[in-house]
Amino acid sequence: MEPYQFQVTPLDEQPNTFRQRQVRRVIYGLAAIAGIFIVAGSIWFFWGRSPSFTEKNISLTVEADEEIPSGEKVSYVVKFRNDNPQALKDVRLVFFYPTDSVVIKDGKSAPFLTEEVKIGMVEPGGQGSHEFPAYLVGDRGEVKKAVARLVFTPEQVRSSFEKEVALSTTISSQDVSLTLVAPPNAVSGQPISYFLDYRNESSKDLADLKIRFKYPDGFTPTKFDPAPVSGNNLWDLKLVKAGEGKRIVIDGILRGVERESKPVEVVLQRIVDGIEIDYQKADSMTMISTPLLATEVTVNGQSGNSTAQLGELLSYQIKFTNNSEVDILGLTIIAKLEGSMYELGNLKTNTGFFDAGAKTVTWNASSSPLLNRLAPQQYGVVDFTVSLKSTFPSSGLGAKDFVVKTTVKADTPTVPPGFFSDRLTAQAEATTKIKSLPAFEQTAQYQAEGWEASGPIPPKSGSKTVYTIVWRMSNTSGDVLKTRMKGVLPTGVNWENKTRVSGQQPLPTYKSTSREVIWDIGVLPAGTGSTTPKYEAWFQVSVTPTINQAGSFLQFVKDLTLEGEDGVTKQAFVLKGRDVGSNDLTDRPNQGTVVP
Repeated sequence: MEPYQFQVTPLDEQPNTFRQRQVRRVIYGLAAIAGIFIVAGSIWFFWGRSPSFTEKNISLTVEADEEIPSGEKVSYVVKFRNDNPQALKDVRLVFFYPTDSVVIKDGKSAPFLTEEVKIGMVEPGGQGSHEFPAYLVGDRGEVKKAVARLVFTPEQVRSSFEKEVALSTTISSQDVSLTLVAPPNAVSGQPISYFLDYRNESSKDLADLKIRFKYPDGFTPTKFDPAPVSGNNLWDLKLVKAGEGKRIVIDGILRGVERESKPVEVVLQRIVDGIEIDYQKADSMTMISTPLLATEVTVNGQSGNSTAQLGELLSYQIKFTNNSEVDILGLTIIAKLEGSMYELGNLKTNTGFFDAGAKTVTWNASSSPLLNRLAPQQYGVVDFTVSLKSTFPSSGLGAKDFVVKTTVKADTPTVPPGFFSDRLTAQAEATTKIKSLPAFEQTAQYQAEGWEASGPIPPKSGSKTVYTIVWRMSNTSGDVLKTRMKGVLPTGVNWENKTRVSGQQPLPTYKSTSREVIWDIGVLPAGTGSTTPKYEAWFQVSVTPTINQAGSFLQFVKDLTLEGEDGVTKQAFVLKGRDVGSNDLTDRPNQGTVVP
């Protein structure tokens, strides 16, 4: 038996896997040691070298009186401090004044209630303050809130931060009490009244005060007590003694749509450093309600605006309706006719009374039992007819835009309970525009002033004769727009290219492709031919009759038309005119037959 033999391998000849494990252990150890140094260095750099920023080390406060009388001045003092070890950059202070504050800047009232102050850099431990004065306006007990906001970016930090603080101030009292009363509900078009009571409740006399009303849209003042000193909404109160109180009453008409809210506001102002500031405010609201009494008028079945021709008969129908839940008693209806174009001698009404001097038609309880008592949701109708005049007046007065209008008013002094007025009234109107139809004519002549006559009369076959055509326009009504007169030259009639007009109008032109003569003048003014001369145009044509035309008349212009647009109604129209020929010469009548 052979003895067991051991084989020893030198270390440098051992397998690679063992050596690799040993190397990795060394590398990992060194990496761990390096990581510890890196972390420790970072901690020292960020925390040891420069402590971190915290928002709680920024202080922001607002100081002001907690209570103040309305209209008095308050000064807001905003203070800030940076207790961080880092500086703050791009620092801005934004201040929001309370609602309805009056802020005076550069000798005038500022238009905005936000103010920004650019501070820039605030070093560690740095601080500052800014004052924001304003006049506070409000009701007794009203809380007015001011807000201050500090915006900043810490050094070595990219993000910006904000800190905000608010302060509330209570309106403790009012030197002058304002009580504004408006009707809670009103019918559109009905008269209403605003009442303002003011009283000096302080222990001192007050001077140089102003009261300014801000009316709602759709309100038209009609009466004041006392009268304003400027316009229709400003009252000067030179002196209001301690304990003294007075009233302002404003009557007017309020218009709007149903369920629309109509706010009215009054502002009491005083002069501070030469500037009017709002001292106190009051407001009220009126809701447009469904009318208890309604009326409407139609003319020839149309309501509102309509059009009619000269001489046309207009049939008016007036409807009145009770929209309330109670009877309406003692109604009177008056229709007033306005305009010079009514032919009042032709007015007819079955139950109404016509007053020719006042141009009114009146119906009352004796005219219809419904006017004596109109039940809830019931309606009634009255009517009348009247014709328009057949011609426009020759005078230039009123020569433009002829219209007639009938205004209807239904009225009773018996007012249902809960309605804030001394009368119940409803109104409506109907306007009728009268169409303007201009007049025009066409004539022919042999001899025209300023132009030589040429050719035989009567016309002779084989011989050329020149004729002058005359066009005239007149218009006694409103302006006519896009006015154009045109006619066609028949075959055998030649355009001589000789034209003239009576004034500054454009000349007639000839379109050879369609053989049309066109006089395009644009606007034909109202009063042409009455207050101003007619528009006239002349042009010449020539005809050389053939032997086949012997014994017949010649035709010069056919298919004559006048077209345009009514300047009042904006309606287009086309009127046809009479043809003219050789037998229609105004200076050679009955000499138009062609001779061989």
